[in-house]
Amino acid sequence: MGKVIGLLSTNYTGAKYGKLIDGRPVASIPFGGRYRLIDFPLSSMVNSGIDTVGVITPSNYRSLADHLNMGREWGLNTKQGGLFLLPGAVHGLKDTTARFSLRDLILNSEYFRRADEDTVLICAANRVYNIDFRPVIAKHQESGAAVTLMYKKLSAEKTATATGLFLGISGDGRVTGISDSARGESNIFLDSMLVQRQVILDFIKCYQNLDYIDMMDILAANLGQLHVDTWLYDGYEHAVDHAQDYLAVSQDILDPEIQKKLFPADRPIYTKIQDSPPAKYLPGASVKNSLVAASCIVSGKVENSILFRGVTVGAGAEVRNCVIMQNCVIGPGVVVENIICDKSVTICEGVRLSGSPQSPFVVGKEETL
Repeated sequence: MGKVIGLLSTNYTGAKYGKLIDGRPVASIPFGGRYRLIDFPLSSMVNSGIDTVGVITPSNYRSLADHLNMGREWGLNTKQGGLFLLPGAVHGLKDTTARFSLRDLILNSEYFRRADEDTVLICAANRVYNIDFRPVIAKHQESGAAVTLMYKKLSAEKTATATGLFLGISGDGRVTGISDSARGESNIFLDSMLVQRQVILDFIKCYQNLDYIDMMDILAANLGQLHVDTWLYDGYEHAVDHAQDYLAVSQDILDPEIQKKLFPADRPIYTKIQDSPPAKYLPGASVKNSLVAASCIVSGKVENSILFRGVTVGAGAEVRNCVIMQNCVIGPGVVVENIICDKSVTICEGVRLSGSPQSPFVVGKEETL
């Protein structure tokens, strides 16, 4: 894969994330007890043999930079290639659903000009997956396509609630249309694509006066002139576009079959290492179908939930269908269901909180209830 460089776009936001992005970008939302969302596309790139990755960062990039640690855990702290933290543009008024702003690419045009590789793998950081990119890279390079968009098929039922971009695809696999809505069975874009490096430079040159435009809008306007191919992904993948998605994906990874697909031994998901003592279960503790991270202290009941490091669950407390992030305290006698607690939350003795799978209750960082 020496002919491919990676680019992760993290300079975007959205009102539907709510308190989950207070003080942090979407890419660094904690996930699965120990990870951040960016770990999944970044690890997929590294496991596919890509050793040069640029990360376009937003203005509130501090937590992201701290987590990435110059790429050490991903083996990207090297003299040749490696991890590059690239500045993101200040977008001002723009479509919050956009992921690949041309303005970001213009600002970092030197990243593309200095590269020797012919192909760029561009991904957003709001999807949970573990993709082996090598087959799609091989197909892209053999086809001679200018762009290859990755997609998966959705049933009519899932299409009705899905958000994102949908692809019209011809019988030979070429993209015939790009839309933000669809009906019935559909092909949803996975916010991941392979692009010829020269095509990116051409876009920068031709559209520099329209720098607020998104790269997907440029592709949609030029489907008649460009060979835009597709690649179908049929493994596990889930977007995290709002709190409901976040809770749903967190519940998914409690399923052993999904765990096997998302965390195979030959393609590990790397993350920043944190050394902590093991979890402690006191008399009266009961834990069912849950992930409990190191240094937790559990005295109550935990079911279908994820506890990050350092969480305390008091005696008589009940935690059901929840995500409780690092260093939260669930007091004695507390009952919580379908809630997401950000870091360092304290829920005082006897409090009862509940949401629903469709509308989880989100408690912001360091709040006390």
